[in-house]
Amino acid sequence: GTPLFTDTETVSISGSTATATSSGYTPTGVGTELAVGKETRVIEEREYLLEMPLFGDVALIKAHHADRWGNLVYRATSRNYGPTMAAAARLTVVQVSEIVPLGALDPEVIVTPGVLVDRVVRVMAATP
Repeated sequence: GTPLFTDTETVSISGSTATATSSGYTPTGVGTELAVGKETRVIEEREYLLEMPLFGDVALIKAHHADRWGNLVYRATSRNYGPTMAAAARLTVVQVSEIVPLGALDPEVIVTPGVLVDRVVRVMAATP
C-alpha cells in the first residue's frame, strides 16, 4: 500500500485546490514498487514522484461541536484528518455530540468552516 503520509498529502492537495489536475511531488516511494508507472522528476538533485490528488465522494467526520452553519470544533485526534477530509470530499457529513447556537463557538477555535460541511448529525452518547 501507499505510505500514510503520501495518502494524506494527496488528499490534502485535492482539498486545497480547485481542479483535479493539481498534483504534488514527494520523495516517498522513489525506487520502490510504488514508483512503477509514475512520473518522476529530479528537483535540486533529489528524485521525486508525482502524486495526483485523491478526492473522496463522501467524508464521514466526527467533531466535538458544530453550529447550524456547520462550523466545526474538534477534540483530540479527531482534528488530525477531519479538516483535510472535509476539504477533499464532494459531500461532508459530520457527527457531533452537540449542535450549539450561532455565535457560541469561539472563532479562534473553529477548525473547519461551515462552507466545507454539507450535513451535521447530532449523535448522543450511548448510555450503559
